[in-house]
Amino acid sequence: MNVIFFHFTIYSNVSFGILSLSDILITKGHNVKIIGTPKGIGHLLESAKNKNLLIKVIKNFNPDIIGFSTMTPDADCIPIFSTYLKQQFPKVPIICGGYHTLIYQEKVLEENKFLDFVFYGEAEKYFPIFLSKLEKGDSNYTDVLGLIFRSNGTIIKNDIPELFDFNDVIPIRAFQFTSKEIWKTYKPDKSIPLIPLLLPNITMLLSRGCPYHCTFCQLFPNNSYSKMRHLKPESFKRQLDYIISNHKPSSLFIIDSSFDINKKWASEIISIIKDSKQIIEWGCYLRPNLVTEDFIKEIKDARCTSVNLYLEGSTERIRKDILRKQVTNDDLQSAFSLSKKYGLFIHTNLMMGCPTETEEELREGFEFYGKLMPDTGTFGFLSIIPGTELWEKYKDKIIINSYSDFGFNKHSENIIRDDKKINFSEINPRFLLEKSYSLNVYFKTFGALCRDKISIKNKTILLIETGKNINFTDIINLLFNEYVSYDNIRIDVLISREIDAAKYITTFNMNSIITDLMPIDIEIEDKLWSNLGKNLYDIIIAPINDEQGIAAKKLSEIAGVLGVRVMFFINMDKSILYEYDMKYKSISKIEVEQDLNIYLKVCMITNRMYKIAYNIYHIVPDAIKKLGINLIDKYAKFIK
Repeated sequence: MNVIFFHFTIYSNVSFGILSLSDILITKGHNVKIIGTPKGIGHLLESAKNKNLLIKVIKNFNPDIIGFSTMTPDADCIPIFSTYLKQQFPKVPIICGGYHTLIYQEKVLEENKFLDFVFYGEAEKYFPIFLSKLEKGDSNYTDVLGLIFRSNGTIIKNDIPELFDFNDVIPIRAFQFTSKEIWKTYKPDKSIPLIPLLLPNITMLLSRGCPYHCTFCQLFPNNSYSKMRHLKPESFKRQLDYIISNHKPSSLFIIDSSFDINKKWASEIISIIKDSKQIIEWGCYLRPNLVTEDFIKEIKDARCTSVNLYLEGSTERIRKDILRKQVTNDDLQSAFSLSKKYGLFIHTNLMMGCPTETEEELREGFEFYGKLMPDTGTFGFLSIIPGTELWEKYKDKIIINSYSDFGFNKHSENIIRDDKKINFSEINPRFLLEKSYSLNVYFKTFGALCRDKISIKNKTILLIETGKNINFTDIINLLFNEYVSYDNIRIDVLISREIDAAKYITTFNMNSIITDLMPIDIEIEDKLWSNLGKNLYDIIIAPINDEQGIAAKKLSEIAGVLGVRVMFFINMDKSILYEYDMKYKSISKIEVEQDLNIYLKVCMITNRMYKIAYNIYHIVPDAIKKLGINLIDKYAKFIK
């Protein structure tokens, strides 16, 4: 049968549940097409052009069944897409699964008249059985565990499926069936903070379930699939071998929420990664209270370069009593200190507006966060999602208009509205918004700063190495990750063969120019510079760490010979970017400050903006309210 899956969720590139199920279906002879993007697919119905493309893709595939997968914040897509697709393909049955159906079960079918079926729970075993019955016209579904269906006007819910052994599945094998036409409608958001892992990058999920009982997570308390299960090391090796053979990634990111829960198992996974020469670097999530120096050293020795260490709550009270994270300040300080000691890139987060949280506690959290100084961080608001322990406690007080109000992307417009109730802290909503924007600005990575400042789209770049003791690979990583998606771009890398990074240049698909000497030591009169060609390059980019400007002066001379107008010098050690304009002989310096006070003025400005926004919501009609939100969003991008 031809099965087409719609992936509504905006929180990942594609659902691992869909990939795992698709892999099972493919091995059983079914055909699969996956429609989704990292930013969701709501835009596909917003214009005639996208609608026509969507219908064309579906018609060309000729599906026998259409499947949806969604989380609760994206569940508004179910009635919109089921209504539209049923109008276009009235004879094709539509089924919905995902975390939303695991929580709401029969209610999903009750709320959506154009849905024919709902599946809740892990579907890999019983969904193929359902397809077989559908293909044969057998409507006796009593033995299809996880299925919810209508029978003579009555909704029937079968028992939930048992836990599925996912060791024989290779989810990434199904990624090739993601619709490339639909992906082209997705425009990457360049404001997303950078986590510098080399591209091509592959994401892997190695476990299911979780032994912890965080109050904001849908895995607890009413989820039948909370039991912790790890992919066997030999199964991971089989998946990794497939990925390397077919996708040739340079890096890997393990998205398990706590890779270090089972260190014995993790050590076996680490050993496999270490033995894989194709994987130049990788990253993972670590639970701060489980971090040890031996483990950090172990992942570092295996080429791990990036870790996610999440704070979640602002203070120990919030983490322990409200979120039940059981992570102390000492745990966090130790985890951050050890990660920095071994040179790992650190990303973290902070959830603001937790129930009973005070402004004083939030300020305390900001101060603590500032002392930890991660490489990048995100500041958002706690979302109390159905199916969580916090939901059970506050559901009678929560006021929303739609499922999308649970989404993180709606908080900025909902949090200051009187007709919505999603914030149960004791903090002024405007203060939350001010701090969210100003701190997200402050904790942008240096790589993101470089990306915003160095405009290299549709340009030719010459990247020049300047010294043996400068981390040149980091700059290559930053440039490659940020600009690889552009078509009209070329990066030539001028580098000495003595530099370790030289052997990796071809992996990055950049053009390497290898010299015997350090380029900065080659005399201007050398034929190398004339051979490069005058006016061939739009920009020169070079690492630099001498504050006396010796290298900068030499590079300026080189730029003059090559006819390059703009140069960028990057000091990775001090997180400083220098821009030098050859025409006007002017240099500007942008430095990432280490003091939160530098952004007090930004906080003051955002405070004024949100006072205006607050008044807009209480005075003017809905149409103007929408305009106000758009203005806020544009302003937020401006100050970033």
